[in-house]
Amino acid sequence: MKKIMKVSLLVIAGVILIIIILFMLQSQISNAINYLKPIDKSCSKDGDCKMAQIDCSPCAFGSKGTAVNKNYKPLCPFKPRMYPCPQAVPEWASYEAVCERGKCVEKK
Repeated sequence: MKKIMKVSLLVIAGVILIIIILFMLQSQISNAINYLKPIDKSCSKDGDCKMAQIDCSPCAFGSKGTAVNKNYKPLCPFKPRMYPCPQAVPEWASYEAVCERGKCVEKK
């Protein structure tokens, strides 16, 4: 009986540890899943393009951004945890997104 209780406690402790690790790494897991989705850069005119964040970072500053189709949204299955972010604007946000040869590109 004691052996069954020890095994049960170990299993419960293992499950709790896995949940804690997944909670702590949710942003990295979201980014890994997001990178499996191709970035849509298709366009026929400049209005089809926008500069947008392409990763699952909770803060725009320090995030990755590029020119994408105006309907593109990153695939982030876990909602980012909220914590104070710098109020600075990322460098990519000052670029212009234009359509060149059917593909959204950024102009600095």
